[in-house]
Amino acid sequence: MNHWLLSLKRYFSAVFFVFWFAEISAQSLPFSTAGKPIDLSLRREVARTIDRGNQWLMDHQNASGFWSDANHPVITSFALLALQRDPEEYHTEIKEPNLEKGYRYLRSCVQHDGGIYRSDKQRRFDTSASMLALLVREHELHDEMIWKARQYLLGFPFKLDGKEALDQRIEELEKVELEDAHVDLRVAMQVLEVLNFTQHIADIRETSEPPLNRETMIRFLEQHQYAVYRQEAGLSAEGYKDRGGFASFPLDHQSSSTLAESGISMNHLSGSSSFAGLLSYLYVGLESSDVRVVEVMGWLDYHFSLKENPGLGQEDLFFYYLVMAKAWTAMQGHLTRPLEEVGDDWRHALALRLMDLQQPDGSWDNKASAGPETDPVMTTSYALMTLEIMYSGL
Repeated sequence: MNHWLLSLKRYFSAVFFVFWFAEISAQSLPFSTAGKPIDLSLRREVARTIDRGNQWLMDHQNASGFWSDANHPVITSFALLALQRDPEEYHTEIKEPNLEKGYRYLRSCVQHDGGIYRSDKQRRFDTSASMLALLVREHELHDEMIWKARQYLLGFPFKLDGKEALDQRIEELEKVELEDAHVDLRVAMQVLEVLNFTQHIADIRETSEPPLNRETMIRFLEQHQYAVYRQEAGLSAEGYKDRGGFASFPLDHQSSSTLAESGISMNHLSGSSSFAGLLSYLYVGLESSDVRVVEVMGWLDYHFSLKENPGLGQEDLFFYYLVMAKAWTAMQGHLTRPLEEVGDDWRHALALRLMDLQQPDGSWDNKASAGPETDPVMTTSYALMTLEIMYSGL
């Protein structure tokens, strides 16, 4: 196993999904997990910010256990993940009834085919998020549910694109209105994430499961990346600046010499997609020296911003912060050059940015966005998970 993937697994095993670290007080540790002296004052402020956000989530849970929409367990799953990972556990006793109701609802979403969903529209997104939430809550039923959900996810192929494949997809979409006719980059990253971190559940069983075709998955990811190593000679300066970036949908213009000629713009390449692409490459085990990893890291360094999601402005802003925190924490903040906005201490800057964006009632919202971030439960959950990842590195 290459050292990037090993680092990622160790990070998520020790910090992201296992909660013994919450029992260790900041005062007992001379250095943060980032290797720097602990900033006790900032940690306390972050803990209070998390506390207020958790209270908002608890206050906005439906009496039936779900958050926002009973037909989309992904929303409840992220809320449960945020509540479960409170680093200083201020609400340990208070939030237990909320957690129990939430997990009871989540268990009610398990289908006979092993998937965890209510609507056919986003089955893989709902199932993979639900698996992550179940993974962090001990229960006698959860391992069996997670294993069956793994088989469900592995039963779906990742479809490669090209003119023939795109034409076939259009025909499929005309016949059935299912999200699973295609999977976008965000869902692909989440599926790869949960397959990685539930592998131990599959390992203890003697029964076999469908394999994930690694090479097909890599080709699927490549189709979302503006990859210079494929390009014709004579790239413009603009083309070189944008090399390595990811889009949420496949780029079928890889033979063009410039982004402008191919009709691709920075509004298609984005920070959120590029971090999702980087994480996906790590999940499938690419080495740090691989040109695809090097190029996306270069794109992220060049376009870095905390004020906006590069390429998309305020769209998907909180998802951008979350995948940034996951990727750079797992890689120990590896950067090829200092970031102009924040220097080398991106953790402090990101924590302060999120604290500044918190609403007076304890929530976060993104009125400038569309899609999932129109729901304050999603943005609040994203923000809380990001702060909880940041906490141990401050």
